[in-house]
Amino acid sequence: MKKAKKLNYSDKIKKSLNKNKTIWDVVNLKTNKTGNTEKINTLNLDANSISDRQEIANAFNKYFLTIAKSINTKQNEPSSHNLDNTTPLHYLMQSFKNPFPNINLKSISTKEIEKI
Repeated sequence: MKKAKKLNYSDKIKKSLNKNKTIWDVVNLKTNKTGNTEKINTLNLDANSISDRQEIANAFNKYFLTIAKSINTKQNEPSSHNLDNTTPLHYLMQSFKNPFPNINLKSISTKEIEKI
Protein backbone atom coordinates (compact mmCIF):
# COMPACT_ATOMS: atom_id res chain seq x y z
CA MET A 1 0.00 0.00 0.00
CA LYS A 2 2.80 2.44 0.91
CA LYS A 3 4.62 1.66 -2.32
CA ALA A 4 1.47 2.32 -4.36
CA LYS A 5 0.95 5.70 -2.65
CA LYS A 6 4.59 6.61 -3.18
CA LEU A 7 4.33 5.74 -6.89
CA ASN A 8 1.09 7.73 -7.16
CA TYR A 9 2.65 10.84 -5.59
CA SER A 10 5.77 10.45 -7.70
CA ASP A 11 3.65 10.20 -10.84
CA LYS A 12 1.65 13.31 -9.87
CA ILE A 13 4.86 15.29 -9.39
CA LYS A 14 6.37 14.09 -12.67
CA LYS A 15 3.24 15.06 -14.63
CA SER A 16 2.77 18.38 -12.89
CA LEU A 17 3.45 21.66 -14.67
CA ASN A 18 4.16 23.34 -11.34
CA LYS A 19 6.28 20.79 -9.50
CA ASN A 20 6.97 22.95 -6.45
CA LYS A 21 3.25 23.50 -5.81
CA THR A 22 2.49 19.81 -6.35
CA ILE A 23 5.25 18.78 -3.95
CA TRP A 24 3.86 21.13 -1.29
CA ASP A 25 0.34 19.82 -1.94
CA VAL A 26 1.58 16.27 -1.29
CA VAL A 27 3.50 17.34 1.83
CA ASN A 28 0.45 19.17 3.19
CA LEU A 29 -1.77 16.20 2.41
CA LYS A 30 0.58 13.77 4.19
CA THR A 31 0.96 16.04 7.22
CA ASN A 32 -2.79 16.77 7.38
CA LYS A 33 -2.20 20.47 6.94
CA THR A 34 -4.71 22.56 5.10
CA GLY A 35 -4.41 26.12 3.91
CA ASN A 36 -5.04 28.90 6.36
CA THR A 37 -8.49 30.14 5.45
CA GLU A 38 -8.68 32.72 8.21
CA LYS A 39 -9.05 36.22 6.88
CA ILE A 40 -8.11 39.36 8.72
CA ASN A 41 -11.41 41.19 8.91
CA THR A 42 -10.30 44.01 11.18
CA LEU A 43 -6.99 45.45 12.27
CA ASN A 44 -6.58 47.57 15.39
CA LEU A 45 -4.01 50.21 14.64
CA ASP A 46 -3.26 53.19 16.89
CA ALA A 47 -6.59 52.75 18.73
CA ASN A 48 -8.48 52.72 15.40
CA SER A 49 -10.25 49.70 13.97
CA ILE A 50 -9.68 49.22 10.22
CA SER A 51 -11.98 46.90 8.27
CA ASP A 52 -11.32 47.89 4.64
CA ARG A 53 -9.16 45.15 3.07
CA GLN A 54 -7.09 47.59 1.02
CA GLU A 55 -6.44 49.75 4.09
CA ILE A 56 -5.36 46.63 6.02
CA ALA A 57 -2.98 45.68 3.20
CA ASN A 58 -1.60 49.23 3.15
CA ALA A 59 -1.10 49.15 6.93
CA PHE A 60 0.89 45.91 6.70
CA ASN A 61 2.90 47.34 3.79
CA LYS A 62 3.70 50.49 5.75
CA TYR A 63 4.66 48.47 8.84
CA PHE A 64 7.06 46.16 7.02
CA LEU A 65 8.68 49.05 5.15
CA THR A 66 9.04 51.05 8.36
CA ILE A 67 10.38 48.20 10.49
CA ALA A 68 13.10 47.43 7.94
CA LYS A 69 14.17 51.07 7.90
CA SER A 70 14.08 51.17 11.71
CA ILE A 71 16.26 48.06 12.02
CA ASN A 72 18.67 49.47 9.46
CA THR A 73 18.91 52.76 11.37
CA LYS A 74 19.59 50.94 14.66
CA GLN A 75 22.29 48.82 13.00
CA ASN A 76 24.03 51.94 11.67
CA GLU A 77 24.25 53.55 15.10
CA PRO A 78 27.73 53.27 16.58
CA SER A 79 27.92 50.88 19.48
CA SER A 80 30.70 49.92 21.81
CA HIS A 81 30.48 46.22 20.96
CA ASN A 82 30.46 46.49 17.15
CA LEU A 83 33.39 48.67 16.15
CA ASP A 84 34.79 46.11 13.72
CA ASN A 85 34.17 47.23 10.11
CA THR A 86 34.64 43.72 8.74
CA THR A 87 31.41 42.21 10.05
CA PRO A 88 29.05 40.60 7.53
CA LEU A 89 26.41 43.21 8.33
CA HIS A 90 28.83 46.04 7.63
CA TYR A 91 29.80 44.42 4.34
CA LEU A 92 26.15 44.11 3.27
CA MET A 93 25.39 47.69 4.29
CA GLN A 94 28.32 48.94 2.22
CA SER A 95 27.23 46.82 -0.76
CA PHE A 96 23.61 47.96 -0.69
CA LYS A 97 23.74 51.67 0.10
CA ASN A 98 20.63 52.47 -1.96
CA PRO A 99 17.29 51.57 -0.37
CA PHE A 100 15.24 48.79 -1.85
CA PRO A 101 12.08 49.79 -3.76
CA ASN A 102 8.75 49.85 -1.95
CA ILE A 103 6.66 46.72 -1.96
CA ASN A 104 2.99 47.38 -2.55
CA LEU A 105 0.59 44.73 -1.30
CA LYS A 106 -2.96 44.33 -2.52
CA SER A 107 -5.83 42.27 -1.20
CA ILE A 108 -6.41 38.91 -2.86
CA SER A 109 -8.54 35.91 -2.02
CA THR A 110 -7.37 32.43 -1.15
CA LYS A 111 -8.86 31.26 -4.45
CA GLU A 112 -6.47 33.58 -6.32
CA ILE A 113 -3.53 32.21 -4.32
CA GLU A 114 -4.58 28.63 -5.06
CA LYS A 115 -4.46 29.41 -8.81
CA ILE A 116 -0.75 30.19 -8.58
